[in-house]
Amino acid sequence: MRLFIGFFKLDGMEGLKNAYLNEGKWKAFLQIQAMMSVFYGLFMAGYYKFIKK
Repeated sequence: MRLFIGFFKLDGMEGLKNAYLNEGKWKAFLQIQAMMSVFYGLFMAGYYKFIKK
């Protein structure tokens, strides 16, 4: 989602490369994406286990 929005907001592929994928920035970008995916997965697992019985 972040890449899709960034594509239009940051002037296409060059903007994305400069903002997220430059040297030293891509590792932090991937770590944030992975961490957010884990939190979302845990939230949804808890929701379906305890709330949506």
